[in-house]
Amino acid sequence: MTANKNFSRYLVATSITAFGSLLHGIAIMLLVYEWFKSGIILSAFEIASVAPSIALGMLIGHYLQKKDSKAIWIKAAVSAAILETAVLFYFNIYSLFVLNLFLSIQGIFIMISKNSLLPKIVKEEELSWANNTIFLTILFVGVISPFVCSLLLTISEKAPFVIDAATYLVEATIVYSIYLPEKQQASPVATEVDKGGEKRRFFKDFKLTISALNKEAKIVVYAILLSTSIFFIAGANKLLVVGYIERYFSESYYTYYGIRTAFAAIGMIIIMVPVVFKKIEIKNPYRTCLYSSLFFVIYFLMLGLFVNPYVLIGASLILGVGNGFISPQLNTIYLKYTPEKMLKPVLGLQGTLTSAAQVASIVVTGVLMDFIGIRPIFNAIGLLLLLLFLALFHTRKLETVDKE
Repeated sequence: MTANKNFSRYLVATSITAFGSLLHGIAIMLLVYEWFKSGIILSAFEIASVAPSIALGMLIGHYLQKKDSKAIWIKAAVSAAILETAVLFYFNIYSLFVLNLFLSIQGIFIMISKNSLLPKIVKEEELSWANNTIFLTILFVGVISPFVCSLLLTISEKAPFVIDAATYLVEATIVYSIYLPEKQQASPVATEVDKGGEKRRFFKDFKLTISALNKEAKIVVYAILLSTSIFFIAGANKLLVVGYIERYFSESYYTYYGIRTAFAAIGMIIIMVPVVFKKIEIKNPYRTCLYSSLFFVIYFLMLGLFVNPYVLIGASLILGVGNGFISPQLNTIYLKYTPEKMLKPVLGLQGTLTSAAQVASIVVTGVLMDFIGIRPIFNAIGLLLLLLFLALFHTRKLETVDKE
């Protein structure tokens, strides 16, 4: 067994489950909004999918610090498959809501275990390449998933959920085949963040983790702040796009949603291909993320100021390029700059904060969509993102400091 084979299996497992999860998420959004035409109800489903990370993300991170990441990943995937299969026998609006809630909890275990396992199977200098490769592969899945989901929904409303349940089982099987030469051990209990274990209260954990990061890797603190802001707008954007297309292009609702999503993925692929094949070299991932946030500013302002199919597609391409630069680089920052003894708690912390941001944006956006309108929200978010970029501009220098 080689590290390359291990990474190939890791990549296939991640891609397969990403396909199933995309089918699941797209199907729920399209069905719920089609059934009720309400941003508030749609926001309730989105809250169910992200809210558990607020309360549980960091606590689960501490809990998993002494656990075998591979074993946890397998158990979480299998239990998710069983749960989704059970829901198929009681398929209604309520069971879908409960499914969203529990899969989001399972997702925390999978996310932390999966990310913390990656440094075990690739070298440190390959982390950026590995994250870029994973992200690029998922993008190809993202291009086809909206069309596959639309086709499956025309066959049966349950079809996307059947496929998702199957992908979890395939994922678990592939992860089981990953070979680790030594049994994965938890990091030694070595810092004030680890002392006291699971008995410490959540907010004290939060404070101590941030304090330790400020001493050892301040750049991670700003990366978490940036990713929290990005997830805030991502939560709002999911609702806004569905409402935007239904309002302005209702005659081809599924078609325009599929085209828009595909072009966003194409935009990411356009930039990720040269990055993965090292035609573009990213030496400073945090600085890249910061500058790329300007693509998001352009995206929101375009959709806020203009309404036509060409702007919808053009803005989606711009959003994709920004995502292609940002998403894999943020993960690289966490894995590269976070001390190993703090990695799982920090991954949990990141999940907690980004989920809280999504819940906040989903609640606000769901209400505003029904009472104010969609275009003003796009404009407001674009301006807020521009202010965030200006506020964080000075932090680009931290990358050099942390490397030293």
